[in-house]
Amino acid sequence: MKQLRLLAPLMCVALVAFLSGCGSDKREGSTPTQVQASQSCLGCHSGTTSRVTGASVATDWLRSAHASAAGGAGCDDCHHATQFGHPQNGAIPPLPNDSVCTAQCHTMTVTMSTQRQHFANRSASFLGFPLSSLNLTLINPVNTIANQGTETATSWSSCNGCHNPHDVTTLLPVNRQWAQSGHGDTTSEAFDEEPFMKFSGGACNRCHTATGFRYYMTVGAQRVITPALLGAYSSAKEVISCNACHTDYSWRRLSSDTRVAFQVYSTPYVRFANVSKRIPGSTNTTTASNIGDSQLCVPCHAGRTGARAGAAILLTSPTTAPFDSHYFPASATMYGKIGFINFTSQGAVLPAVTATTGTTGYGAITASTYGQSLITNEDITGGVTSTHRRLGTPAINGFSANFTPGRLDANGPCVVCHMTAGHTLTFENTTFAQNSYNQVCINCHTSERGTPLNATNFMDLFVRENRDQMFDALALAVRLLEANYGISINLTDDEALETPQDVSYVFTATGRSAGLTGVTAGTPITSANWPTYLTANPGLTNLQVYKLKGAMFNIILNYKENSAFLHARTLTRRLIYDSIDFLDDGLMNQSAGATAQAVSQQGDATTNRVFGRFVKDVRAFVTNTDGPLYGTTTPSMTYLIGFDRTTGAWTPPQRERP
Repeated sequence: MKQLRLLAPLMCVALVAFLSGCGSDKREGSTPTQVQASQSCLGCHSGTTSRVTGASVATDWLRSAHASAAGGAGCDDCHHATQFGHPQNGAIPPLPNDSVCTAQCHTMTVTMSTQRQHFANRSASFLGFPLSSLNLTLINPVNTIANQGTETATSWSSCNGCHNPHDVTTLLPVNRQWAQSGHGDTTSEAFDEEPFMKFSGGACNRCHTATGFRYYMTVGAQRVITPALLGAYSSAKEVISCNACHTDYSWRRLSSDTRVAFQVYSTPYVRFANVSKRIPGSTNTTTASNIGDSQLCVPCHAGRTGARAGAAILLTSPTTAPFDSHYFPASATMYGKIGFINFTSQGAVLPAVTATTGTTGYGAITASTYGQSLITNEDITGGVTSTHRRLGTPAINGFSANFTPGRLDANGPCVVCHMTAGHTLTFENTTFAQNSYNQVCINCHTSERGTPLNATNFMDLFVRENRDQMFDALALAVRLLEANYGISINLTDDEALETPQDVSYVFTATGRSAGLTGVTAGTPITSANWPTYLTANPGLTNLQVYKLKGAMFNIILNYKENSAFLHARTLTRRLIYDSIDFLDDGLMNQSAGATAQAVSQQGDATTNRVFGRFVKDVRAFVTNTDGPLYGTTTPSMTYLIGFDRTTGAWTPPQRERP
């Protein structure tokens, strides 16, 4: 779009006082400044308040390039007041629509010639305009719904959904941040691959289009978006644009909309009767309200809603199997609502360990159950706690001296961690990462293995290092899956995994898909519905195949949620450990550590790089986790198995599991 200069705010109060009175000094013949051309409008409307921003429309307009830039736009250029005889005969001009912006100034041939040129990570708006109103033809046309004041067939201008027309420059930095984020990536398969508006009864457009998300949030239902439902803007390929989460360009969030019933959001995974599917985990509405604007993130990051529209996936029955978790289920991971945890019974006991002293000493470990180690404390007594789940809620107050009321205790963990630098959202952005560290992470993470952390080294020494450790553990599980069960995984990138949607399984011998969607919920796993595998492994029972597919689910979950090591480090480590523990010998006997060392000792440097750098010296750390690793112990080993954070010693063999 037309590049606009950032202008310092003008002394509008004095100027508006000077430009009082009514008249007809419009642009005719000569080319006076837009302020001169609009003085009659300003005289009457200096006190008119924008229904969106709450500021004076005159003040907004006077500070913008529309008012002062060469070739800018005066009041009549957009509102066409003279055409309607305003103010003489009292007729009120209509609100400008898309054609005012795109036909008069921001034309398709100049700034909107294709949806990518308007967008292309330099500017930000919706992906396109209704072609019928512009009478234009686009290559790969992309339409969009406009910002909806009410969910009716009457729409606002789609330009105004992101841009305040009276003050066009103020929002541009935020718009550009968003255009560089994953939500604004017009080349992403998540938004550009299919016309998601029309798929799966609305289950796809709920997360793959701004229109579907807004409809779901405000109406509380998933539906295929049609012209009959919401007007002409209904055949779109859309990114998650401004109007998905905001009521309008004032930046008010939909989370303040009283029509939205956030307590209904949950994962599709049913694990145990005493484990709620709700996110957050509690069944009361207070917990839901505690996460504030993060409620807008939950619906699309809770895991797929079901291969068959809305179907719950039963992870507790041997006759059913989990399937692909879909992409980036971060909220489900953080709140402990996803992952296969049925390798053994919920009540199976993890042993207690007595504390010892000396250089190899370790602290006492209380006996617990597998259920307590894999289910959060919001659901069961003695369950897994998490500092990250406290962020953005009152529960963080007093957690340590670094957390005081009024700071980092509102709007939930998603907003607290991912919006420190505006709408950029990702840690891979340098400014974002540094802001996040300085504002949030530094409160707990001050050193890593004895090296002080700061905003500059945090990404390399902590984030990327911990991601590598998680991928090493996953790669070990992948190797066992292929060696012991004849199933291989396809990865675009073995380590960084920049495109996690490309993760899939095949049977090694035949190359045929071994996808996780091959078993229908409620149907026994038999040779009829997973024939290739059972033919090659006739000795496996349905229960063993069920657990095998559970391990496959955990692997693909953590590849596709490739920041799980940040969102839920403890739970993620345990899910991966248990998957390895099953895959190596079919038993839950805490054998993952020995298996990892055996793989690393095979001596193939390339294999070691891909499948795990696991070396275990007599201790994990020299003293504690603030100090360096002990001897030849590798970081990946400290990720895979348990150690005492205070003493730096490994936990005893009978309680190796983290």
